[in-house]
Amino acid sequence: MKISRIYSAAVIMVAALALTSCNNKKFHINGNITEAQDSMLYLENLSLNGPVKIDSVKLGEDGSFAFEENAMDSITPEFYRLRIANQSINLSIDSTETVNVKAAYPQMSYKYEVEGSENCSKIKELSLKQMTLQSNINGIIKSPNIGVDSMDVIVARMLAAYKQDVKTNYIFKEPMKASSYYALFQTIQLGNTNSLIFNPRNNKDDVKVFAAVATSWDTYYPGAERGKNLHNIAIEGMKDIRIIDRQRAQQQIEASKVSVNGCIEIALQDNKGQVRRLSDLTGKVVLLDFHVFASSESTKRMKLGEDGSFAFEENAMDSITPEFYRLRIANQSINLSIDSTETVNVKAAYPQMSYKYEVEGSENCSKIKELSLKQMTLQSNINGIIKSPNIGVDSMDVIVARMLAAYKQDVKTNYIFKEPMKASSYYALFQTIQLGNTNSLIFNPRNNKDDVKVFAAVATSWDTYYPGAERGKNLHNIAIEGMKDIRIIDRQRAQQQIEASKVSVNGCIEIALQDNKGQVRRLSDLTGKVVLLDFHVFASSESTKRIMMLRELYNKYHAAGLEIYQVSVDPDEHFWKTSTAALPWICVREENGIQGTSLQLYNVQSIPTFFLIDRSNTLRARDMQIKDIDAAIKNLL
Repeated sequence: MKISRIYSAAVIMVAALALTSCNNKKFHINGNITEAQDSMLYLENLSLNGPVKIDSVKLGEDGSFAFEENAMDSITPEFYRLRIANQSINLSIDSTETVNVKAAYPQMSYKYEVEGSENCSKIKELSLKQMTLQSNINGIIKSPNIGVDSMDVIVARMLAAYKQDVKTNYIFKEPMKASSYYALFQTIQLGNTNSLIFNPRNNKDDVKVFAAVATSWDTYYPGAERGKNLHNIAIEGMKDIRIIDRQRAQQQIEASKVSVNGCIEIALQDNKGQVRRLSDLTGKVVLLDFHVFASSESTKRMKLGEDGSFAFEENAMDSITPEFYRLRIANQSINLSIDSTETVNVKAAYPQMSYKYEVEGSENCSKIKELSLKQMTLQSNINGIIKSPNIGVDSMDVIVARMLAAYKQDVKTNYIFKEPMKASSYYALFQTIQLGNTNSLIFNPRNNKDDVKVFAAVATSWDTYYPGAERGKNLHNIAIEGMKDIRIIDRQRAQQQIEASKVSVNGCIEIALQDNKGQVRRLSDLTGKVVLLDFHVFASSESTKRIMMLRELYNKYHAAGLEIYQVSVDPDEHFWKTSTAALPWICVREENGIQGTSLQLYNVQSIPTFFLIDRSNTLRARDMQIKDIDAAIKNLL
């Protein structure tokens, strides 16, 4: 069993191989989930290949339900979940238990009662602990008062305390329990990455925790697949850590030896994108400097006294062109613009100085403050939309796009086009927004014609008011490059675009992308098979439901000649690999996401979207042309 498969199972929990039993033993899960009338409640087994639907029921007004299922032959605990949409309750069933669950939707994942199973009660405790940990970590990450270095230290301490608690009170206390097994595979979201809390791939102590549970399961559940799986994880983890340790030992350079061991090669891109090698400077005396431009040492500093007063006196620029500065303490900063010989007075209170400050003596600085506060409000609103559990991915994208469009219209109308020669207008051009793990320009001249015009308007104005200014030249360069980029994009789209109505007669267009194992998979290599080409986002709230639908089709028709070629546009490569490791069909990924070439080639207007390709490698239809996907596939086989 490969470690990649094992880690996929970690995200969705690992389950036994058999779903049904040949004996007559039954287990029961019943109860009621209120506030969910007419919702579908699914009972799913968390299998190695992903969640597998066991049963389902449409909830009535009182939300009552009752599932009766075949128990496993062995006494090994098995894992299940109750799910409505993206809300779920994790359960463990040991033999013929009867478990009663009460909850209220849509808070069912953390506000529920469970009776009849000690393991289920322990799993609930662990789930709530993990949710509390995640909430606390999110609070630390979002705090404007904590620097990055301090944040990392605090988060690391919180994780260490959590692990110590769980190891002491659950895992080492009762390693044979289902709750201990469950604890091993709990995850935490850090940024855009979902990681194991106990990670045997890079932590020796965590390997020991996996090994302890594995050994206990060998004793209590001899021959169980889960026990074997734990041993495989522990063994692979030991190998990974040995490799890491060996690489570190080989690569380490003692500081004391640098002066006598010659020059070690450095080959990095410079600020123009050219690779510059240190060895190319042989024959010159070189000062090799490692620097952080964002550090306090890169700027003029002043230690504040008890009253917090400060005064900077600096040489003004020769020209009348506005210049930009900032006052900064740690990660809190105030942006300023200075025009010639202004005297600017700033009052603030740390650590809220970046958004709670007063500025006098400069109209430009006042406008910049307005823009900064507007941008912060926009970011806060977008974050709220992204984190909302009630908004799907497609709706989220639409809402965020509208918010950005409204912001841009406001700033263009009331600042940029109103006074394009002002420093505040220049400042507005370079405001950014954080979307996921990407920091992007709000006005982006690389992919938006209207934004190019905005840059050009300010550039033209600066030509008039500040002739020969470097900032004006820079704006012109940005606008010109943006025009070139957009022409290229438009030309490619025109050449590549496929009208939806012509899909059935235009044949199959090649796609060649790397799969989740790093191998290039070509669509044309599937000639002779009926292919379902699926464009997908695994981070979508609807992903699980769609994967289950695809799995049913695959299991039903694969032997008859059906293959699935699935193209992911997920931005997080690690998340995608984890999500697809256990899927039986071909899974590839567009590195450029929704801007990827394959999506343009197939005129993909929304995600998810699928196409059907016949055995001769000819496109036959796309999703909007298909009423019954099952019948459509059957007709092509």
